[in-house]
Amino acid sequence: MVAKGPVQTRIDVDGSTWAVRQAGDPDGRPLVYFHGTPSCRLEPAFADADCSELGIRLISFDRPGYGESTPQPFGLASVAGAIGTIADRLGLDRFVTLGQSGGGPFSLACAAVLGDRVTRCGVPAGAVPFQLTPGAMDLLDENDQAAVGMLPDHAAAASGFARGFEGFRAALLGTDQEIGAGHVPAVAGPWLAEHLPDATLRLREDDGHLGVLEHTREVLETLRGD
Repeated sequence: MVAKGPVQTRIDVDGSTWAVRQAGDPDGRPLVYFHGTPSCRLEPAFADADCSELGIRLISFDRPGYGESTPQPFGLASVAGAIGTIADRLGLDRFVTLGQSGGGPFSLACAAVLGDRVTRCGVPAGAVPFQLTPGAMDLLDENDQAAVGMLPDHAAAASGFARGFEGFRAALLGTDQEIGAGHVPAVAGPWLAEHLPDATLRLREDDGHLGVLEHTREVLETLRGD
C-alpha cells in the first residue's frame, strides 16, 4: 500500500457546500470523523499516518459555518442526513464514525439516523446533554454555562457565542501538551454507557480531554474491529 497525501474536495448537499477531506488509505475501510467545537475538517490529521498503516480511509468535513462549509442552521439529525448524502457521493456503503468532544453527539446521531450503514461508533471525550447528566453542569466554565443557558430557546445565539471565542487557536497551540496531560473528571462516559445498551466504556484516570491523541492507534483498531 502506497500512502498518499490528503485530498480536499467540495460536495454539494441540497444547495450548500460541504468541505471534505480524505486521508489515510484511499482503498481502506471508511471512517467518518466528526471534529470538535470549535474546529474543522483538518483536526484528524493526527491520525493520517496510523490510518494509512491500518488500512483505514479517513474522511472528515467542516460542519456548516465552520472552515469552508456554507453557513446555515443545522442540528444533529440534519448533519447525519447530510453525511448519508456525502457517503453516497463518495461511494461508501457502510462505515464507522468517530467524534471527538463536541463531535461526539454527531457521531452518535449519524449512527442513529443512518442505522446499519454505521457499523461502529466512537465517542472519545464526547459531549452529553449537560442538563441530564448528574454533575456535568458543575464542570462547565462560566462561558460554557452561559452558552448552555441559551439552549434550546436561543440556539442561534448559543452557536454564535461558541464561535465567537477569539484567540482559541493560539491558546490551544500554546498549551496543548498541558491540556492533553491534564485530568478530566469522567461523567459523560458513564452516562453514555448507561443509556446505550451496546456501548463499551473505557476510562483512563490519567487522560485529559485530548487523550485520543495518545491512544490513536488503539481507538482506530477498536473501531476497525480488531
